[in-house]
Amino acid sequence: MTVDGFEPPLLEDIVETHARTALRQLRLRLSLTIEAIIATAHGDNPKIVRPKLAPIYTVDPNTTYRDVEGTVELARQRLERTPASTMTLDELTELFTDVAWISWRANALRGDGFRVLEEVATAVDDEFIAWGLRLLAEHRRWQRRTDDKYRVVINRIMDDMETGMARRLDAATRRYQLVSAGIVAIADGRGARIDEVLDEVTSG
Repeated sequence: MTVDGFEPPLLEDIVETHARTALRQLRLRLSLTIEAIIATAHGDNPKIVRPKLAPIYTVDPNTTYRDVEGTVELARQRLERTPASTMTLDELTELFTDVAWISWRANALRGDGFRVLEEVATAVDDEFIAWGLRLLAEHRRWQRRTDDKYRVVINRIMDDMETGMARRLDAATRRYQLVSAGIVAIADGRGARIDEVLDEVTSG
């Protein structure tokens, strides 16, 4: 758009609109991840994971239930086909449903429902999702009856992830502000002073 000669005010408006949209999308992805990790930590029935997560990002959730795919191997294949960082929100919801099934099965078979999630985390290219899975894996298993000690664990996971979410959103906001200011400065003929323009953004 800069090359095509868009006026700087119009260009700034367009770039900022794209940045706001991207930040909204990031916020939804991060919120979805936190809710999924906490649902898994609570040992929620995997059948309710989709109905629990979908309202975060849509008012018209798909309530049809697909075949269970909850194995580590199938999750890794899913992540190979479509990296988590490029998944749509619906695809992420399906991945998180699989994570819940993996945890349930591992807990039923071996009593270590979370430890197996480390294997899924290694295949995830999204740092925030991988981190959430590793936080769960550290606690080895979920408990059907949540006692006070385990509530503390769940609350700590949630607090850590919400703090991480705030940091990610803050970093993304600063990055979009720098990109927007840089593009507008170039379009406005201030490209030679780009360092000054970006310094104003970072110090302001």
